Amino acid sequence: MWGIHTLRGERRGVSVVAAWLAAVLFCCCAGASGGKGSGLEGAGTREWAGAAFGGAACTRLAPCVHVVPHSHHDPGWRQTYDRYAVDGEKIHRAVLIALEEEPSRTFVLGDVAFLTKFVTNSAPAEHVAARVEKLVAEGRLEVTGGGFVSPDEGLSPLEGLVAAYNEGRRALSDALPNAPYPKTAWQIDPFGHASSTPAVLAHLGFDSVVLNRVPVDDKRRMRREKRLLFRWGSSHNSSILAATYDRYAV
Repeated sequence: MWGIHTLRGERRGVSVVAAWLAAVLFCCCAGASGGKGSGLEGAGTREWAGAAFGGAACTRLAPCVHVVPHSHHDPGWRQTYDRYAVDGEKIHRAVLIALEEEPSRTFVLGDVAFLTKFVTNSAPAEHVAARVEKLVAEGRLEVTGGGFVSPDEGLSPLEGLVAAYNEGRRALSDALPNAPYPKTAWQIDPFGHASSTPAVLAHLGFDSVVLNRVPVDDKRRMRREKRLLFRWGSSHNSSILAATYDRYAV
């Protein structure tokens, strides 16, 4: 038997992504005392995950499936940025309406390029910005990532990586001046992850990052060793909490 729960972190005063990180930690460590050097304890993790999800009972015989409603929209792939923005406008408008219709709904937006374009191109922009900021303040809409785009980590020079986040910060500040800057980086689609990334993210003020595109063999090993959640360190003595998607899409 599987229990399916959407994330409603606002009820406990935690963010959607923070609640999901608790779920990942639970899935990694339930029934275990934590791997060597992990600093993770199974019993405490179960209590943490239960608190984040309203006391849901998740066991090995009746595991829970935690669904994270979110969007990921490439600013440039097969079409131009402006062409993708047409679909982005539809997504953001639909999300805004859906959240306002039902107070228990939550959503994660991970693409600053499209969110800010949607807000600034709407009429009146101030009204739409206020609606978005209200949902963010209520904890039902979470902006993650922080970069104008989700930066490529394999080929981008260090200054390019930093520039992407600086531009995202500027664009968010202009479009949503009352919304806080994200604390969770959202690197779910880059083809691989660079060793310098945790140092860059920690320097920019992020406290966590969500990863996805890890080599299949490595992800299998991480799943087997219950290490999908880990401290990602760098040679610059910086580290950040990293969570790896076990299954990205259903």
